[in-house]
Amino acid sequence: MGAKRLYVNGVKRIPLNIGELLTARSLAYWLMDDSYKHSSGLSICTESYSEQEVLLLISFLKEKLNIDSNPMKRNSNKFRIYIKSKSLNDLRKLVSPYFLPSMMYKIS
Repeated sequence: MGAKRLYVNGVKRIPLNIGELLTARSLAYWLMDDSYKHSSGLSICTESYSEQEVLLLISFLKEKLNIDSNPMKRNSNKFRIYIKSKSLNDLRKLVSPYFLPSMMYKIS
């Protein structure tokens, strides 16, 4: 995807065309780095993005990948993405070819 696209004036941003840029492989790498098992689902650490950017990511996950998720409010205006347990099978099929064996616990 290229780091240059994710930073504007030194601030991490989600580009509006994220749906064209995010692949199964890059999603897998992101999940291995910035996610954790949460209840029966999976949370992605997205606190560095605005609420609108988190909602854009959630929309992309649902519309393009059929992954059902919700924003989880952390602090006053910081959000994480929670991927619901009912979507983990679809997520697994999509990203498991790129997951390191030692990280599979995150999507199991």
